[in-house]
Amino acid sequence: MLVTIGMHYQQENDMNELNKLLAIWQAHEEKMRYSFSFVPSENALSPLARCAFLADFQSRYFFDDVRLWGNWAFHGGRIVGDIQTDILVPILRRLTRAEHVNVKPISGLSCMTLVLASLCRPGDRILCVPAEMGGHASTVHVAEAIGLFASMMPAATAFELDLDRLVEQMCTLHPKLIYIDQANVLFPIDVMAITRLMREYAPEARLHYDISHINGLVLGGVLPNPLDLGAASFGGSTHKTLPGPHKGYVATPDAALGQLIEDHAMHLVSHHHTSDVVALAVTMLEFEQCGGREYARQIVKNARTFAGVLHDAGLRVQGADRGFTDTHQVWVDAANIGSANALSDRLYEAGILVNAFGGLPGVPRPALRLGLNEVTRYGLMEKDVALLAEAFVAVAREDNLGGVAQRVRRLREQFATPRYCFESFEEAVTQVQRLIKGNVES
Repeated sequence: MLVTIGMHYQQENDMNELNKLLAIWQAHEEKMRYSFSFVPSENALSPLARCAFLADFQSRYFFDDVRLWGNWAFHGGRIVGDIQTDILVPILRRLTRAEHVNVKPISGLSCMTLVLASLCRPGDRILCVPAEMGGHASTVHVAEAIGLFASMMPAATAFELDLDRLVEQMCTLHPKLIYIDQANVLFPIDVMAITRLMREYAPEARLHYDISHINGLVLGGVLPNPLDLGAASFGGSTHKTLPGPHKGYVATPDAALGQLIEDHAMHLVSHHHTSDVVALAVTMLEFEQCGGREYARQIVKNARTFAGVLHDAGLRVQGADRGFTDTHQVWVDAANIGSANALSDRLYEAGILVNAFGGLPGVPRPALRLGLNEVTRYGLMEKDVALLAEAFVAVAREDNLGGVAQRVRRLREQFATPRYCFESFEEAVTQVQRLIKGNVES
């Protein structure tokens, strides 16, 4: 009897937990359906790319077995693996203009770890971007964890290096690698100025450019290809301005360097998530064939428009003297309108999700780090983001928050699905078949 009662209670408890899980899931979907995200490290997958996470191959391994070992060890990946070898890698080679592309990293931080381990040996010195210029908070930690010594390049301003002091560092520290890692970036660092100095003062060093935040802008031609700036390799995460899954890649034209990266990836990453690979392949196919370059240009147009409306309304938008931004990011110092955290909470209630962030270059207090990448992905143009900027200002002034939320919701209903992607599965299938046929014939 007690056993029966106990089993009934456990079943009831299990159902309560399931119901709670589903309720939370539903609440999230409902909130996001009527909200816009301005978090610069987030974006929206296309409908077809999302489907990759519902397929059988989500559970399968693909190691490119035959190339590595001469036979199949994991047969579940025999068919789907062709998406990586015949579609994803060739597209990335075209867009990066690098012959050697590794798609094993599962995130931006995974890329960082792989690059640092591949290009350096324990005891080597690296130079990276200081926090006061937007450097990534984890770079030093990762470097030191694998036995490297990390030093910060000297900043002259929030956006410019002190090149004279950088020469001194090159001559005294003898770095093996210069790692460009801006996570907070309005105006990308002058990489060509660094590589020019490297040729004279650090000829043995390599430069790797982590373009995680600006990946879509680089591959879309808005910002220069790092190889043209003198980088030996580049890459990063694929879910920020590039609207793909949480994954990463590393690209280089150097065969020896490409082999080093592949050798280390075998052990530092192991399996690299087949559904992520397929979703990224869909994303890159759509980026090439559905207006990726137009999308990239529109991101920057939208960011400048949004920043300009806030600035004209009296908000403290950073970089105003330089046109606000050359990327997707917009920074707002909330000092004259209350705390950044309080403002972000009010914006959330109005359907505007933002990134309250401490440590932005040139801002001595928590501020708002905004990104126009996801709203652009949903098809908003300058006139539309201007309306959202006006809603942002109204929330900052605490002006009729309920009315603002309704305005945001109505606008979101007009932009309910991602753009710059295949409009139908039939179109997608046709495009994939055409690409595979082209690769086979070539």
